[in-house]
Amino acid sequence: MNTSQLLESMLRGLVDDDEACACYPDLGALARAAEAAGAPIQWALLSEELPQARELVLHVAGALLDLLETIERGRAAAQTDGCPLWHALAEAPEWLQRPTQPDDRHDDIALLLERDETYGGDWQALIESLHRAGSDTWQWAIARCRAMQRFEREQRLPLRTLLSPRTDARLTAPIGPKKP
Repeated sequence: MNTSQLLESMLRGLVDDDEACACYPDLGALARAAEAAGAPIQWALLSEELPQARELVLHVAGALLDLLETIERGRAAAQTDGCPLWHALAEAPEWLQRPTQPDDRHDDIALLLERDETYGGDWQALIESLHRAGSDTWQWAIARCRAMQRFEREQRLPLRTLLSPRTDARLTAPIGPKKP
């Protein structure tokens, strides 16, 4: 699959979303123009006079770049403490959609949930329990707990707050040409 095909797939996802099209009618017009011309959506974006659609795609592309830069900054910061997820979440844009329930398939999140739900938020109690369970088997988990404990202390930021879904007026603000 090449760049053009990947771009077309992303644009197709945008114009096929009924809610997005209801909020931004130019998206539906973009899809209809592409279909009428028997052309790719990217061609219709280029050839049709649909400024709201162009601005929306530009906005989404900028947001995607912001998200990817946040991930990279998190990975770079993690070179010192091994906590890329937490660095990225700490810097994540306000509009980042988070799961309504924490994703405990991720080891760090599972350990954090265990700490909070079973040990009342006490890292030491969880670490001691892991030691009693067999330090050799759970050495990786003990190391992760200590890394997360250090991250919380150094950043002065409770990790659990980074998992909470956020609401922000900017999530629902209309996107389109600025009015004079």
